[in-house]
Amino acid sequence: MPNAVATPATHILEWLAISLTAGLGPTKARKLVEHFGSAEAVFHASLTELESTGIQAVSAQSIATGKSAELAREEIARAAAAGVTVLTVEDSCYPVRLKEIYDPPLVLCVRGNPEVLRQPGIAMVGTRHPTPYGSGMAERLACDLAAQGLVIISGMARGIDTASHRGAISAKGKTVAVFGTGVDVIYPKENSRLSEQILALGGALISEFAMGTFAAPQNFPIRNRILSGMSVGVLVVEAAEYSGTRITARCALEQNRDVFAVPGNVTNKNSWGPNTLIKQGAKLVATWEDVWEDLPPEVKLALTPPASSESGSATSASLFPDEGLPPHEKRILSLLKADEATHIDELVERLSACSHMTEAAMQIFRNLKVWERAHTLTLDVYQSSKSFPREEIYGLTSQMRRASASIGANIAEGTCRRGDADFARFLQIAAGSASELEYHLLLARDLKLLQASDYERLSGEAVEVKRMLASLMKTLRADS
Repeated sequence: MPNAVATPATHILEWLAISLTAGLGPTKARKLVEHFGSAEAVFHASLTELESTGIQAVSAQSIATGKSAELAREEIARAAAAGVTVLTVEDSCYPVRLKEIYDPPLVLCVRGNPEVLRQPGIAMVGTRHPTPYGSGMAERLACDLAAQGLVIISGMARGIDTASHRGAISAKGKTVAVFGTGVDVIYPKENSRLSEQILALGGALISEFAMGTFAAPQNFPIRNRILSGMSVGVLVVEAAEYSGTRITARCALEQNRDVFAVPGNVTNKNSWGPNTLIKQGAKLVATWEDVWEDLPPEVKLALTPPASSESGSATSASLFPDEGLPPHEKRILSLLKADEATHIDELVERLSACSHMTEAAMQIFRNLKVWERAHTLTLDVYQSSKSFPREEIYGLTSQMRRASASIGANIAEGTCRRGDADFARFLQIAAGSASELEYHLLLARDLKLLQASDYERLSGEAVEVKRMLASLMKTLRADS
């Protein structure tokens, strides 16, 4: 019988040695530990006893000869040098929900704050090649959900994953990236800065793979079960028919997790995944409230701050909180009504009557004339596309109208944001929609659906809107 392995407080060495043993996956390894009663007892077993459990001979020999233990010692040394925490299923920081799945990883390597892994979170997944709409929705929803206290869990891949992490960061919230590589291997490399931001805000980077593991294609579907397993639900933003996102959604269903999906344009291939999930019963999501209302009661309770017992007088909740705003912005908010729309021209007139209103504040509203221009463009596009053939109603007609409406919608959404950076982000999305509209207009002209005069008029309006957006973004950058 081989010598017993030295016993750390949580038997990290034994658990890590078992997980690194060739031929043992998470399920077989867990059954092996259950057979002998503990991870420590596995290393007290003889070769004959190990082989009698039905594991492969190479696995039994690796454990019995101490090879697995030696690999574990080397891995612990590498982890310590890189500042990585190794968690086993016995650790208090190991994600509670992840233990509930059929094949939880025996060991997790963690960079950052291990405590965040036990907090309630939502997994956000989608295509690596999103549309501007998909990226914008992912970032917006992640930002709003993180602001409510939910941890945003994603896979650090290009596209929707990256947008989701960025959204959480913009809200100063916590986000967890689940790697398909070793936790010390940033993939893709352009997300190195993003990983630093995640760690700086108290988030974490985690992986079940050994240190130094490269980006092998087969590893990413394997890690998807962790994404769904750690979360209270999975939110799908954009995914094509054969996207790996389908694996995550299937894992979520098998693990009894809620599945949410953001609907998309039916003519776009990236909308196939979420639209199909919605048809199959997934919850349609347009705003963060759609996710919030389906969260388990105990999660809502944990995330909702308790009411203060020290309030001196009753105050009504406001849709327009003004804490920390400069005086001219507070004045603007005081003119807005929570239950009634106020036209921008009416606001300008009221503000003009205020002698104490600063020139900077007035300039904000003058620049926001771009929204009115975008609204006019949308109406013109709808009117001009009425004569398109009926068979184009779900094709070019829909795409032109969606792109034009998206311009004004994103400008309006940006004005609701607190900081200039958030405002500029939505203006950039609006500019992208204007560019998309220009292409659709050109296509409509070449297909003889749009007369040359109408094309010149509408494309001219689109160019002017882009110019106004660029001017406003330049002003915001100069002010910041």
